[in-house]
Amino acid sequence: MDSPEQPGLTAEELETTGRLVLAELPVALRAGSWWGYHPAEAMVTYPVGVLSEWSAERLVAALSHEAGEARFTGPEGGRLVAAWVERLAARGLGHSTLTLLVNVINDMRVNRLQMARYPGARRVFAELYRENPDLELKTDERRSPADEPEQPFHHQYLDGLIQRWSEREWPQNRKAPKVVPMVRRALQRTSDAVASAAQKDAIADLLEAVEVHVLPTYARLVRDWREGQRPPHPDAPRQAAPDASDPGQRVPDEAEAPEAPGVEPDAVAEARATPAKEGQE
Repeated sequence: MDSPEQPGLTAEELETTGRLVLAELPVALRAGSWWGYHPAEAMVTYPVGVLSEWSAERLVAALSHEAGEARFTGPEGGRLVAAWVERLAARGLGHSTLTLLVNVINDMRVNRLQMARYPGARRVFAELYRENPDLELKTDERRSPADEPEQPFHHQYLDGLIQRWSEREWPQNRKAPKVVPMVRRALQRTSDAVASAAQKDAIADLLEAVEVHVLPTYARLVRDWREGQRPPHPDAPRQAAPDASDPGQRVPDEAEAPEAPGVEPDAVAEARATPAKEGQE
């Protein structure tokens, strides 16, 4: 949480600021459950609950990020992501788990393009990423933190990717997350590929790079986590797939074991060894 010396914004102040940040973009700004760009509705949403908790600088940075989504992903990019997710979901990963991976890497691409267009965004983005902003909520696993305090392997992996991206942009800006050995090795194998994908200007090129160079490792982490969990309760509701026109929509998927090539040599027992900070042996 931000210090009390850095007050946030009221909803009215945020929406006034938002109109300036969104400028000519044909999107509306509305209160919602979380930060998000929803291309099907031509809308950016913000969470009222963080307005008094986040500093004004972080709030403006989050608005700037969503403006970048609207500008550099847009409705056409949203359709490409939705089609990519729909095609690959048949492998068993689930819509939300795939969307989460794409959104995290696309955030890096969007932030790069936004900072290139508006150099002043770099300063507020540095403040936003000083702590994990969780711009992409990880709601793809039905789990109780009280019952299972350890983060799913693929969530640890995504936090590690964000930290590595942030470290490249602003060295020593944020603490490295704690990850288990399996996740640390996955980060070491794929960080360069993720960085390369985020350098793609066209989202279609990003999707191709992610599918070839990142998705197999991510799928193994998902599979290994889910194989180590208790089966979901038989009464747990089945979740419908997100609206294909709005790939940013986040709903929990049914936890199905993904089909991924190869076998991760790390046993789940080894993976659950005492976590080390990402980047440490």
